Amino acid sequence: LCSAALQLLDGPSFDVHDFIHVFVHLGETGAKELRKKEWVEIDFNGNSYVSLAEFDRWIKHKLIKFYKADRGNDLWRLFRPCYILAFSTAMDLDPINDGYVRWNEFRALITCLCIASTMLDAFHLIDKCGGDIDRKISKEEWLEGYKKVSSHGFIALAEISDPEKLFEDILPDGNEKMLYGDWFLYLAVTEVKSNTKIGTVLNLNSNDNFTSIEKAKSWKKSLSRPRENSLVSLTLTLCNG
Repeated sequence: LCSAALQLLDGPSFDVHDFIHVFVHLGETGAKELRKKEWVEIDFNGNSYVSLAEFDRWIKHKLIKFYKADRGNDLWRLFRPCYILAFSTAMDLDPINDGYVRWNEFRALITCLCIASTMLDAFHLIDKCGGDIDRKISKEEWLEGYKKVSSHGFIALAEISDPEKLFEDILPDGNEKMLYGDWFLYLAVTEVKSNTKIGTVLNLNSNDNFTSIEKAKSWKKSLSRPRENSLVSLTLTLCNG
């Protein structure tokens, strides 16, 4: 799992380097004792279940503890749109999908966080081509910026021969701009279909959510109905623009 996350550290921004640096070591094979200590922190009420709200709070605490308040808060807010997708991907490892993550899913959760944040970083780099980050990528922004993310570690972005066709492939029918949720699903499905290390991590669940775009879209749609309505509503709003 850790090697899949470390594979991503060649081309991304300093922001995502700093973000991943705080978490990636926890996914290493020999880091079980460290994970146990972190599990006590994240599962602060000791009920053996971690909610999305607890995961979000833990990420913020870790970043502020490592980088202090200003930088830690900035990184937490910058990458917050990816937390629900990382959480939901890891959550599906357990056949009992009840909206919580358990200890046996914690290592995968950390790796999924590193993967999803790097996907978001690539999205941000292209989004910036239009000036400000508005969490939407237009065709013009895509054509100007797609080469900037070729070294982010994802198969779909490595060697793009027809950028206009790829933009249309990622874009849902009827949409003119690409959202982060569309981006995440397309990159995830491509990794799974290509049987990469990243794809192996993303497809560890028993539901085969990322074996096709159709299944991935159905999975994403189901995220609008979890139990933690307030936080989920906020993160889905961030994720979907």
